[in-house]
Amino acid sequence: MDTTFSQHWHLAWILPALFLIAYLGSPRHGGRMAYRRVKRLLEHSLDRRRFTQFHGMVLPTGGGTEALDHVLVSRHGIVVIVSEHRPGSLSGGESQELWKQERFGRTRRWPNPLYRAKLQMETLQRLLEIPRDRFHLAVVLSGQDKVSKDLPRQVLAADRLVPFVESKVEQLLTPEQADKVVEKLKESRLGAGKSWSRTAVARLALGVAVIGGIWFVYGDDLRSFFSNFDENVERRAAPQRFDERGERKSEEQLFEESLTCAFSTDTMRCSCYQVGGEKVEIEFERCRELAERGSVLKQ
Repeated sequence: MDTTFSQHWHLAWILPALFLIAYLGSPRHGGRMAYRRVKRLLEHSLDRRRFTQFHGMVLPTGGGTEALDHVLVSRHGIVVIVSEHRPGSLSGGESQELWKQERFGRTRRWPNPLYRAKLQMETLQRLLEIPRDRFHLAVVLSGQDKVSKDLPRQVLAADRLVPFVESKVEQLLTPEQADKVVEKLKESRLGAGKSWSRTAVARLALGVAVIGGIWFVYGDDLRSFFSNFDENVERRAAPQRFDERGERKSEEQLFEESLTCAFSTDTMRCSCYQVGGEKVEIEFERCRELAERGSVLKQ
């Protein structure tokens, strides 16, 4: 058993890697991606003087809480937006409980997103005590370049969201009513739910586990790779620091190569000088050897 483990222990990091890959491909992660994309789109594209934005808001309900993806408040009404990541071919009707998603030859059913948008709208209606005709609904599907015309008109691709919002030009709320709605939402919201924190922690833990496992197993190879890479860069930038075999020269070798040495057979005297002309004290035999190999040893 110990032998088997010692042969395969380096594969232990694969398990957290598989969990991370599964999470990145999960609908939950796709939903987070869609949420962030819509949030950035609205924050960067809409005039904040006209629209007050709420994202990831949690409101109390009679039986607990309700999480709302995106809510816009203006004189033109209250826009409730649900964001989902749904690549592939989609089909479904406004009154159908389940819609169909086809991708890579596989078919799966998923809950009608308009039901979720209507549930969020009803939560706001009860809280704000505002009639239904003051609200607009939209479902934004990321992963779709163009939403099928067979889907309900409230279902949009991300690039159609801002035109949809700005097309609502009829005044449905007075400035005073819009301000009261904003204040009520600010007072009532509970903030981000705990599930977001747990998800972020789980995602971080999986990422750390995968990176740590890879480094634990292949750390020596990675260090060797980066060391060789840095050495190759230095070899190209300063070839004089390496000998003909490609090995790094010692500091003593580099120092001796910088010297100018001269030997006189008549007087049997030898002297070495640095680049600046300063004389260097060096053993006679070594001085003679350097002089005979060439005054400046940069071959």
